[in-house]
Amino acid sequence: MKGFGIFFIGAAMICSTGLQAKQVVTVDRISSSFPVYATDVSSDGAVIVGEDFHYGDGQFTQIPDVLLVGVSDDGTTAAGLIWHGSSGSPGSTVELTGWEAGKLNPLGYPVGSENVQPSCISGDGNVIAGFALFEPGGWMGFIWKDGEFSILQNSLRPILLSYDGTVIIGEYPGSLVQGNLESGVFAGLDKLPISNEYGVNDMTGDGSTLVGYYQIASEGGMHHACRWVDGKIEALEELPGTTTSSALHVSGDGSIILGNMSGDATDDILIIWPEYNGYKPLSIKDMLVSHGHNPKHLNNIYFNPDTYHANAILSEDGTTIVCWYNHQGDPRSYLLRIQMLNMFGPHRIHDNHCDTGDWMGWLNVELEPWAYCLKTQSWFYIPEAVAESGSGWIYIPNLTTNVPELWLVMEGETSWGYSYGLGKWMYVTASGWVYLFG
Repeated sequence: MKGFGIFFIGAAMICSTGLQAKQVVTVDRISSSFPVYATDVSSDGAVIVGEDFHYGDGQFTQIPDVLLVGVSDDGTTAAGLIWHGSSGSPGSTVELTGWEAGKLNPLGYPVGSENVQPSCISGDGNVIAGFALFEPGGWMGFIWKDGEFSILQNSLRPILLSYDGTVIIGEYPGSLVQGNLESGVFAGLDKLPISNEYGVNDMTGDGSTLVGYYQIASEGGMHHACRWVDGKIEALEELPGTTTSSALHVSGDGSIILGNMSGDATDDILIIWPEYNGYKPLSIKDMLVSHGHNPKHLNNIYFNPDTYHANAILSEDGTTIVCWYNHQGDPRSYLLRIQMLNMFGPHRIHDNHCDTGDWMGWLNVELEPWAYCLKTQSWFYIPEAVAESGSGWIYIPNLTTNVPELWLVMEGETSWGYSYGLGKWMYVTASGWVYLFG
């Protein structure tokens, strides 16, 4: 694997909490010696899967005759299919397979079928859904869970699963439905009166928000991005000059939507609709420019005029976009990984927490610059400069030498103390301001 490295440029953004947080955008070009077609990415962006490959621990693993269609949020488990024999030739079969601990884990076939087409894996990695070909009987949907196949009724063909695998999006002949596999209750999707066709591309971890497109026959079948929130459909705003758009992916909590737009007056392909911007569209190209990156990184990303889709996927935590480029006839290929990271100093924030390692352990920084230290069970006021350098003046409310969680032991009659809770030396003042040594 070869790459041109990672570039870091800092900026400020307004989070959904309303607080100022530093955002860092990184661009990482990951080269491959063979063509890559990516299908899914782990929540942290470290694991990427697709046709004939698995990327993790900084390197590609080529897996011939295998298509991995999805990966669990934590990146440990992937699911897909493996071809046995030449595709379409007599005696060839297509088997369901998993991928764990760096190797394939074949999962077999539903009884009566030897042609399996998995479509998705739940976020927790415990449930796989797809459809299988039966003769006679045709294609029928299936669920794989706890090592067993179960066949879905009424010709339902699964498209998407929620994080725990209970909520499913599927297709009956001529209609899209959402349902609960435990209760067995299914319902059709809400529609716009102006539209005659819909598509669903992704949903949040709990199934409360779906994203996709609607189509207007009078416009020649052009697609327009939309989302369903708690069952109600709403169109997503488009940039001026756009003639077609589609929402491709959504983060697990629904706060980031990734899609594409195109039109006579715009060459923007990749777009996000973020909650912090009121779900108004933002150009990825403009975002790269504002963070000091070259927008030419996006020039070779393929846009399919037939499906209105760009080659791009979004991680479950909404921080990572993976695009891929595979020029026809060129054996070389690369993945373009764009990460939009909220940072507390040099530490990545995930779900309002960050791991600062030996410095202060895990911190809850939802109210930054106030941080709650899980190691000492106490609050700290930590200015950004201190978070960056690891040393400097911080404020500890109600600081006394008897705070058991800090285990602060003073050196005689001096202002010097050692916190056994943090494993750090401090210069302590009576006001509560403390100089922390990294």
